[in-house]
Amino acid sequence: MSLMLMMGCAQEEKKTVPVVIKVKNTQGQPLSHSVVGITPIIPKELQKEEVGVIPMAIHTNQKGELVRQLTLGRKYEISYQEQKRIVEVRNQPVTVEFIAKE
Repeated sequence: MSLMLMMGCAQEEKKTVPVVIKVKNTQGQPLSHSVVGITPIIPKELQKEEVGVIPMAIHTNQKGELVRQLTLGRKYEISYQEQKRIVEVRNQPVTVEFIAKE
């Protein structure tokens, strides 16, 4: 019985919030299959020389959008082409928009 209680306490459930990323052309039309990068930002106090982050490269859907559940309270660098945005995930869903350069 005590083993089950200890295991239940050890599992911490991380809350996530949806982040919607939209890519459009200069006329405002959605760009499908655009590659967007999402990289978690590690706070300086948690960084170690041997530790790195693995960025995600994700394609937008037919509507020029992608949705990812990202961890509440963390910061991410979201990039498209040369454009970058730093997003801190809070209690509300976040939308990030990029306009493709011609």
